[in-house]
Amino acid sequence: AANYNIRSLDLVGWQIEDYHILQGTREEPFNAEARKMLKLSGVPVENSKGEAGIGQHELNVVYSDALTMADRHCIFKQCLKEIAEKQGTSITFMAKWNERSAGSSCHLH
Repeated sequence: AANYNIRSLDLVGWQIEDYHILQGTREEPFNAEARKMLKLSGVPVENSKGEAGIGQHELNVVYSDALTMADRHCIFKQCLKEIAEKQGTSITFMAKWNERSAGSSCHLH
């Protein structure tokens, strides 16, 4: 965003998503595409749900060995970036993009 002098980006949501069914529905076009494209890319998604932060969503990848998961991690991030670009939005994996909001990032267990 800084390279393009973009300021005041709009969040995808306006409510804390954790267990808020309607907010998750509003984001379903992106999340459905993510689940579909990840599956086609060999990255099985176990489930997805809204999270505690505004605009934050959780996509859980099926457990695997460390090397396979490392590969899935790279494909996961690239896939979501491409979907966001295609839909005219952006996505971040920053740990905490705003001091007043919940932390996020992309983490593996």
